[in-house]
Amino acid sequence: MRLLGQVRETISRYSMFPLGARIGVAVSGGPDSVALLTVLRELALDWELSLVVLHLNHCLRGPESDEDEQFVRVIAGELPCIAERRAVGQECGNLEQNARSARLGFFRRMMVQHRLAAVATGHTRSDQAETVLFRLIRGAGTAGLAGILPVTSDKLVRPLIHVSRPEVKEFLEAREIPWRQDTSNCDLRFTRNRIRHELLPVIESGFNPRIDEVLASAAEVAREEERYWDGIAEAALWSCARPHPRGAIIDCEAFGELHPATARRVIRKAIAAARGDLRRIEFAHVEALREVLSGGPPAASVPGAVAVRSGGAVLVGRAPDRTPVTLSIPSSTAVANWGTRLVLRESGYNTDDRLMSRGGPLVLRTWRPGDEYQPAGSRKPRKLKDLFQQARIPLWDRACWPIITENGIIIWARQFGPAETSDGKVVFYLSEKKLAANESADRESPSLHVSGQSAARESS
Repeated sequence: MRLLGQVRETISRYSMFPLGARIGVAVSGGPDSVALLTVLRELALDWELSLVVLHLNHCLRGPESDEDEQFVRVIAGELPCIAERRAVGQECGNLEQNARSARLGFFRRMMVQHRLAAVATGHTRSDQAETVLFRLIRGAGTAGLAGILPVTSDKLVRPLIHVSRPEVKEFLEAREIPWRQDTSNCDLRFTRNRIRHELLPVIESGFNPRIDEVLASAAEVAREEERYWDGIAEAALWSCARPHPRGAIIDCEAFGELHPATARRVIRKAIAAARGDLRRIEFAHVEALREVLSGGPPAASVPGAVAVRSGGAVLVGRAPDRTPVTLSIPSSTAVANWGTRLVLRESGYNTDDRLMSRGGPLVLRTWRPGDEYQPAGSRKPRKLKDLFQQARIPLWDRACWPIITENGIIIWARQFGPAETSDGKVVFYLSEKKLAANESADRESPSLHVSGQSAARESS
């Protein structure tokens, strides 16, 4: 009854469930998720909830994974149960991270397909303690130490976040409710498992037997601190920065007037604006970008973003995609580096660039050192580097400057127009337009996107 009361208080405190909502319950078969399903079944009447059991089989443990899936189908009983199989490998990145991404993708799809108001997961106070300690070891700042959020912006909720793992098992044993044991949770190759089975027991026995409560309380304090600072950091960011298709351009002088605590949060905001989240961003990454903004190295890279200084300002943004794309006429090509679309037509308007070619393959690529061409009206070829300097193009824009070539010869460059030619056989017209609001998905990845009759390298 004490556990039920704690969960009821947690749900109310964080307003996790709207009255009469349809809620997904993530059930792996382990003790935490089985307890979560049991508790929500008993509390469902309080909020008039309709529950849907969700299970994703990662196929990582062969027959054991299949037995977990069958177990979940059985304990779901009369409730709707949606189980999917998705093999997760280690071909790209960390196995744990790949599995987590697969689960989040599954939850998002289920929310849309089954009109779920939220998905409840079985994260406990013990998970919170492990997460805070894990992030502290990796060098996280205050935002990272906020740990597992009780409610996330993408509608994941954690009703057990103030309940410890021993309390969960005691609850299940008292009711004689079975659960499945995931043997991978004992695999000490994973850092989180070493924290759970080696580091935390040492701290509990030698320093503080209630370390999980201490770490969970620290996470709550950090979370409140971040909530307070969030609005301040947002205002501070746009007081010294302006938007860019790849992120944000920050004025170094204005940034230098910020208090270090505000400055660090401004950098985190800028990184989030560039890449959409702050996963894998640690304190050392923030400090590296702060040095660039404070007159140190001219550039720095962090996971998923770069900082480049030019003319008293710094772009904090996605690294430009430099993958060439084959074009055809007509075609419409969205260039996420610039948040624009290049449109090629057989006939054009007065405002369009008129280009001529010999009918060879057209390729859209970015500037390379040494590139030169003869702009229309110019008496001799010009190096693009000289044109950039004359036009005061910032360094961060030069790296992704759009160029169209034919058989390796430049016939067009952004802002500087078509090449001078007298023997072209095919006439076509090019215009550049800002991406519409409903095309914002193109900006989620720095890839070149091509639609219409052109070939494309699509982003995932």
